[in-house]
Amino acid sequence: MNNRIKIQIIILGGAVLAVLPLTFIGCTKEAALNKYHSAVETIGALELTASNLLKGEREEGLDSYVGTYHAVYEDFSGTEMLFGGTSAREREDGDELTVTCELTIESGKAEVFFISGDEEKQVLVNTEEKKQVSVTLPTASNYIGVSGKYFSGELKLRVE
Repeated sequence: MNNRIKIQIIILGGAVLAVLPLTFIGCTKEAALNKYHSAVETIGALELTASNLLKGEREEGLDSYVGTYHAVYEDFSGTEMLFGGTSAREREDGDELTVTCELTIESGKAEVFFISGDEEKQVLVNTEEKKQVSVTLPTASNYIGVSGKYFSGELKLRVE
């Protein structure tokens, strides 16, 4: 996660923490926790690349952690955060995801990765191949993304 995004999350998190107690007045403990979880998940969604800025087409499944993505890249240098989010509770549909990735590299470099919390990113695929891997989502920020350097080629991704 780059420093600009970290600063945005800190500022937004601070604003939420400043306003959050006001929203809990008169709430039950359960209602207060639900509002807290909702705020954390909203902040986590900010890390995903907006659909209109993606090089390809993303179709989300039941939530922002699953879906499909297809893109044809031409001289792409950068990073797209495709699926994921932040949560302080377990995901309703379980914490195991299956990632099926088909990467075709015509030129340049590309990698599909998984990043969780403060851990180092885990490269899922960075060569021309079709691969299926399983990832476990701890209670934290969890994202699947693609990065490229002068990358031309195609990416087909399914997360379920």
